[in-house]
Amino acid sequence: MGGLANRMRAIDSAVNFCELHKCRLNIYWIKDSGLNCDFKEIWSSVTFIRDIKGLIPGLLFNMYRRFFIFRYLLKFGERLRIVKVIVDQYNGGKEEIYNFVNSENNIPRYLLLIIKTCEDFCPSRKFRSDIFHLVPEISERVRKETIGFNENTIGVHIRRKDNIHSIENSPLELFEKQMSDELMKCEEVSFYIASDDQKIKDYFINGSHLKGPIFLSGGKLDRNSKAGIIQSVVELYALSHTKKIIGSYWSSYSAIASMIGSNELLIIKNNSL
Repeated sequence: MGGLANRMRAIDSAVNFCELHKCRLNIYWIKDSGLNCDFKEIWSSVTFIRDIKGLIPGLLFNMYRRFFIFRYLLKFGERLRIVKVIVDQYNGGKEEIYNFVNSENNIPRYLLLIIKTCEDFCPSRKFRSDIFHLVPEISERVRKETIGFNENTIGVHIRRKDNIHSIENSPLELFEKQMSDELMKCEEVSFYIASDDQKIKDYFINGSHLKGPIFLSGGKLDRNSKAGIIQSVVELYALSHTKKIIGSYWSSYSAIASMIGSNELLIIKNNSL
């Protein structure tokens, strides 16, 4: 569930979890307002990831969350050790989820374990980038996006829109200060700026007094359109091609970009809050 980076880290965790416990894995990718694009429209096909057409899977999860009788039936299935459903719950309680797989005698507790989450509930030391091979069309767009980069290009991700944590904790002036500091360290630094807010990009075109080359992407980021999602993917992977990423607080997008490229991540955080 969730947006692009949230889904990527949940998939990474699911693969790690099932390898650890020797479980068979099926991942169901549902298009919704959080990400209105199929998996196969972004990445090459993966055998255990299925694009789900229609509303049935989403309807089932919504019924689970909203209707008592449906939850009661699932609870009955739990008592029979048939199925365990976990929805939106994992934000640190990693130990509990392991108990749903095997008992102390290594006997399966449930026939099926269904997890719907955006969390990294089973992260590994290295992000599983091998799962996410871009389709040729998007890969070519990333190549064109990064054609002017060099060894001194620094990525800057400024998250805005509905992320109140990023807006409050990572104000624009702190990004500019950090970028100025980077220029003082190395005059040959250039910046690639990714943001979900066109006003931020416009500011760096017209209002910023920063010296040094700045690369900006012109596409619109919109979770509820295929074109917007593709643009978000292009910027994510472009960030991963930079020397270092100056990222936003409370943003999985900044973190995943860093993991894909195995590059340094510096989170901008207002220490006065």
